[in-house]
Amino acid sequence: MRTILPKIIDITKNVLEIGASHSPLIDHSKPTVFNIDIMTRAELIDKNIKEAWGEFDKDIIPKTDFLLSAQNDFDFYKCIGDDIKFDYIVSSHNFEHFPNFIKSLNSLENILSEEGKIIAFIPDSRFEFD
Repeated sequence: MRTILPKIIDITKNVLEIGASHSPLIDHSKPTVFNIDIMTRAELIDKNIKEAWGEFDKDIIPKTDFLLSAQNDFDFYKCIGDDIKFDYIVSSHNFEHFPNFIKSLNSLENILSEEGKIIAFIPDSRFEFD
């Protein structure tokens, strides 16, 4: 994944990564790259320490630019609004956790630019459990 994405994503355009946590796929130091998660950066650091992922670089966990929560019905559009549209939305091993997959895709469509793309890596349950 990390070798493919730089070839297909232009990070000078607006990019949203869903749930980057301790393993972001995109360089979040760029001003056009954003992160949406259900936890703040501090909560993600605590969670990763408690779950004993072993040694990990806390600096790699990006800040949470948009907080997806029950208050916004876990709706991407309600969380982000009309202020920004994304040229790329990247998700790795997240879609299978969405309670309503179709509603989530419709919500993502509302924050996608006209020519935008959703790039999703979804695990095959025959080979791994996430």
